[in-house]
Order: sequence, then C-alpha cells, then structure tokens
Amino acid sequence: RKAADAERGFVAGEEGKRQIRGLGHIYVVHFEPLKDRRAYLEALFLRKWGLDPDYVSFVTWCDSRKTEQAVIDRYYRPTVECIHSRGNRTNPLLAGPIDPSSDPANLSRSLLGIEFGKAQACTAISHYDALRDMLEQGHETALVLEDDAVFDENFPQLLQEYLPQLDPDWGVFFTDAATSCHWWEKCFDHPPASTPRADGLPPPLPGGSFGGAIMWHQRAARALVSTFLPFCIPWDMEIEYHFKIHNVSIFFATPSLIAQGTFLNPG
Repeated sequence: RKAADAERGFVAGEEGKRQIRGLGHIYVVHFEPLKDRRAYLEALFLRKWGLDPDYVSFVTWCDSRKTEQAVIDRYYRPTVECIHSRGNRTNPLLAGPIDPSSDPANLSRSLLGIEFGKAQACTAISHYDALRDMLEQGHETALVLEDDAVFDENFPQLLQEYLPQLDPDWGVFFTDAATSCHWWEKCFDHPPASTPRADGLPPPLPGGSFGGAIMWHQRAARALVSTFLPFCIPWDMEIEYHFKIHNVSIFFATPSLIAQGTFLNPG
C-alpha cells in the first residue's frame, strides 16, 4: 500500500497519519450555514482520499451573523489613505489625488462592486488566522482555501507534478481556476507551474487572482502576517499589496487544480 500511496501523492506523516506529500496542512475558510460545502469537502478529504481528520482544519470562528463589530474592527479599519496606499494604483479609481473627506465605505464598494461588509471582513480575517495558525503549528506549507472549492479528484497526484517546478524560494502557489493574473495588472512576469493532462477543470476565468485556494510556504505566510493588520480592502486585493512589498515569489497552476464553485455555478 505504501508504494501505491506514494504514486498517488500520499505519504504517512507524524504517527503514520495520512496526508498529501509536500503539503503540511489544509485550512478551509468556512461559513457554517453552508453545510453542503463542508459535506463535499469532508467526503473528498476524509473518505475518498483517506486523510487524517486532524490534517484538515475548518476555520469558522469569525461569523458575519454572530461576531461583534467591535471584534472585526480590531482587524479591519478602512480609511481613504489606506485604501489608496494598498489598492493597485493602476486602477483609475485610485489614480487621482486622495480626498480625505471621501467615504471609505463608498470607495471600497466601488472597488469591489458590492457592499464590503461583515461577511467579506470575516473571510479575510479567517484567511489571516489560518496563516497565523500555520506558523504557530510549525507547518512549512499549507493550503488555505474557501469552502466553495471544487477539486480535481487527482489533486494529490497532480500536485507532485507541479511542486518540482516551483523555484526554491517560492512563496505562494495559486492552485485555483480564478488566477488569470493580478486584479488590475497583467502578470506575464509571474511564471506558471504547468503540466499537460487530457482532463481537467475549466480554464482560468477572466478577472483577478481571487485568493480562493492558495498553497503557502511559511516564508510568505510569515511576511504577510507581519504587515497585514489592520487591513482595509478585500482579501484578494489586500494580499497583492503585501506580495509586492515583500517581493513574494508567486506561481500559478496551469491548468488549475481547483475551481471556485461560486463561479462554476453563479446562480
């Protein structure tokens, strides 16, 4: 069985517990009412792949229905100055002079296209807390994904074909199907990790690097955690700023290994 597991991308971790080779832990940013999403992921991780339950953490404590605004405010503090400094300056909304009298909520709403409320804030806080736990637990690598992730069921094996292509100093590896480059920039300078295969999920969708399924190395996680708080723009845009200031080495999976179900089933 060990030989078969190795061929499929699995390895026995501490105390013989089954995990994916090269991946220290899996974190799922999860909104508890969406029980079908958790059921799909648990069926895949625990039953189909046979991963140890302790290898997967569902991050649920920040809940837009229950978490008090005062708690969120310790993490999320939108100001016009912060939005302008962390948002991509090639966006025409941020290209002009800063008007301190502007309403930060309106500016955030214009950037995102929807109200940036407690749900979006909790998503970012949960990603941050997953990275902080990753560092506290000493995981060298971790996959942090949102609960609408739809996996290629051969993900463990396919990941072994991608990882050797990453630079030794890689920081983040976008694995999902919504990674068609930075939010407002073309990213020809960001190398893909590519492997041809006959099957696969849909090609990358138009738009930005949505941050819904990222494999992190601890060096990148440590850098982001050191400067992330307080954040002021949506997670997907915020991480771009920190990647730039820390010169994080970024790779994209081509073809992707994970799709975001929200985009596959927009209705």
